[in-house]
Amino acid sequence: MAYVRWDEGFTVEDLTVSGQFRHRCVGRTESDDFTGFPAPDKVLDPEPAGTDMAHHRGWMDLYNPIVLHWPGTPNYVMLPSAFYHYGIANKLDVSLATSRDGIDWTLLPDTFVRLGISGAWDSERIYMAQGMVPMGDETFLYYAGFDLDHSSHHKPYPPRFGAIGRARIRLDGFVSQDAGGESGEIITQPFTMPADRLLLNFDSGAGGHVMVEFLDEAGRGIVDFSGRACGPIQGNSVRRVAHR
Repeated sequence: MAYVRWDEGFTVEDLTVSGQFRHRCVGRTESDDFTGFPAPDKVLDPEPAGTDMAHHRGWMDLYNPIVLHWPGTPNYVMLPSAFYHYGIANKLDVSLATSRDGIDWTLLPDTFVRLGISGAWDSERIYMAQGMVPMGDETFLYYAGFDLDHSSHHKPYPPRFGAIGRARIRLDGFVSQDAGGESGEIITQPFTMPADRLLLNFDSGAGGHVMVEFLDEAGRGIVDFSGRACGPIQGNSVRRVAHR
């Protein structure tokens, strides 16, 4: 599989390009032999509101679509650079999209990797690198960062600028459910426990806790597997035993 830049507004027929560029999207194409890739299909569009290419105002598009298979799961994550054109911004940070098959994608609304502090080497642009490195209870992700934005007036670029950076997240910590200062409740999709115990990946802080309840098909708590039989559990762990 190859994930490529898709220029919305352009059409290609008989190697001839026509149309007018609107914004960058993500395309996907698949080949059996890695040589004869067919034309890609668009799989992710940021659908910017108020696109104004002439003045680069009021929209965002997706650049550099890095796609990773989430180890141990059937899921995929995409880490595209979000290219902002608000005012004269021309800055790029990193967004997060998820998929269960690599074809149907959901773009999450929040920034995944933020720009560095003003003046830092990664304060203007970030491009993720391919791959991830599991390291104990963390996952390392690498990226290229730059202290010049995407404006053409920086060209030709200086001989040296920017650097390679490392982002660290907790194991399987791409997304989370957060309760904030109030209590929260999550009901999962039905699933079969793969072993004789349930493990939690959570961070309750010093003042919070987690409780687990097993439900039957009607949503009722199962005797001996509800209430304080599975909690309260406190701390910060990627594999705390909730129940055996």
